[in-house]
This record gives sequence, structure tokens and C-alpha cells, in this order.
Amino acid sequence: MSGIDEYLRDLLKGKKDVVLKKLEGVKRKFEEKDSELTRVAEKLAKAQNELKEFRANTFEKHPEIQERSSDFLTGALNEYGDEDPADFDWNAYMQRYIFMQRLLLKVDIDELQRYKEDNRKLDEWHTEEGKLRLNRERVEDEHYNIKIEVEQLKEAVQKYEAELKQVNEGLNLMESMYRSLQCTLCLQLFGTNERQRVSTKCGHTCCQECATKWFASHRNCPTCKGPGKSFHAVYI
Repeated sequence: MSGIDEYLRDLLKGKKDVVLKKLEGVKRKFEEKDSELTRVAEKLAKAQNELKEFRANTFEKHPEIQERSSDFLTGALNEYGDEDPADFDWNAYMQRYIFMQRLLLKVDIDELQRYKEDNRKLDEWHTEEGKLRLNRERVEDEHYNIKIEVEQLKEAVQKYEAELKQVNEGLNLMESMYRSLQCTLCLQLFGTNERQRVSTKCGHTCCQECATKWFASHRNCPTCKGPGKSFHAVYI
């Protein structure tokens, strides 16, 4: 192999080593991120289930509490009008509400206490629901960001695999071209040291000197072992 050929082959092999190292690193990161994505997906499913179960055990399980509180709140909002929320007198409203309810519906003070308890429960539920919803949204963002990283790493793996394939094809082509210009017996290039290229009957090549020595003691091709001991010169 000539100095230029050796240089090109070493250059390709060096590039192959670089690409292989990058590919291994990216694959390792991809596997780590993919595992992390699986863990976050499980965490997201857990957060979604927690929120779903909380709603099922509160709002959906006790619709009468929300309904009673909604009726009470609607009455307050109707009396609220355009007044500033900070200036609204809830105690005065509750007293008027009790009075009206006693006149119209004969509702006693226990009814008001139940409304107040309903509102307290709803406030607690909404606060807890907000925390669970916020946690779910945070995990959703985390899941989305990791998913993007996984896709980017996947594209990087494909890129380096394609680059590695090109380098291997270049090396294979160079080796194939080199073998086609090389004697299969002495491994010397044709044309060096006046080595004449010859071909056997089956089409395999070697130098004339090696062919003469081989067929002096063999009756088959040195490459495929096919029958025959004749050969002829090949000019390229």
C-alpha cells in the first residue's frame, strides 16, 4: 500500500474512532435520559391519579356540600353588587340571611353553621386541589422537557450511526480496491518490482512469479481452489 493510501486509511480509521467514541457517549446519555423519562412518566401518572382520587373523594363524593355552599355564595354575590370585596360585610350578610331564612324557610342557626362548615371544607379542598394540580403541572413540564432531550439524543444517535456507516463504507471500498491491486499470495501490489498481474481460468488474480511457483506444485486456483493450472497476463 502506498504512503498516500496508508495516510487515507489511517485518516478514515482515526475518524472512525472519533465517531465511535461520540456514538457511545450519546447512546449512554440516551439510555440514561430514556430511563429518566420512564421514571418521570410514572411520577406523572401518580400525580394524575392523586388528583383524580382526591376529587373523587371530595367534590364528587360530597356534591351536596358544594351545592349548598353554591346557593349561599350566590345569595351573597347578588347582594354584593358593585361593592368592593374588601368592604363587603359578610357578618351583616349572614345575619340578614339568617333572618330571611327564618322568615321564609324557618331555618335555624344550625343551618348557618352548616353553611359555614361547608365553606370551610370547600376552602380546604380547593387549597389541596390547587397543590395537587400544581404538582401535576410541574411534573408535566419536567416530562415534556426530558422527552425533548430524548428526541434530540435519538437524532444524534442516528446522525453518528449514519456517519459511522459512511466511514465504514469508505474503509471497505479502500480495502476492496487495495485487494484488487494486490497479489493474493505475496500480498505485493501489482507493478511493484516488475510484478506482472495474471489471472487464473476462474478469474482470480495474482502476480506472475507467484502463479508460476504455485502451479508448479498445485493443480487448483490459490484463491477458490477451483480446478485448473493455466493463467494469462492481465493489463490494466
